[in-house]
Amino acid sequence: MGKGRDALEAIFSILKLLGVIFLSAALTALLLKIAGAMSSEPTHEIFLRGQSGLVYILIALILGYAGVVAIVSRIPEILAGVSIAAAFVPPTAVIGISLAMGWWDVLRGSAMLTVENILGLLSGSLIGLYVLNVSPRSYYEERAAKLYTKRTLILLALMLGSLILMELLL
Repeated sequence: MGKGRDALEAIFSILKLLGVIFLSAALTALLLKIAGAMSSEPTHEIFLRGQSGLVYILIALILGYAGVVAIVSRIPEILAGVSIAAAFVPPTAVIGISLAMGWWDVLRGSAMLTVENILGLLSGSLIGLYVLNVSPRSYYEERAAKLYTKRTLILLALMLGSLILMELLL
């Protein structure tokens, strides 16, 4: 919409959310480890959230698009929020748990999956705004929005391309 400050505030909100999830999971896992109530090996569920792949980028793109559709249409926004939280919370929690437990392979995979989800959701959202032709009403705001959108799309495309290359090479 051409409002750079609002975009930055949204990004900081996402980072704060991820930070709270990470710290909560890390501290809980550390306390459970000290108490001897935590398994020394990752469970199947934790192991699954420590694996990244190209399909997860596609799913995140679709979730980002669906989130914009929900906001623009009459679909309850809570559905979009739940799906987005489902993409962020599990892998971010596994980052904290893996760090506390020293599971470095799982940590790497879950960090990669979290980054893929973030970039995929942002890219899918921008694609959704573009496809649905959502734009500001005033000429000056529309001009600024086009500039921001182009720059952001190029940056996200470069980052997603890098992620895809890393997935293919690793």
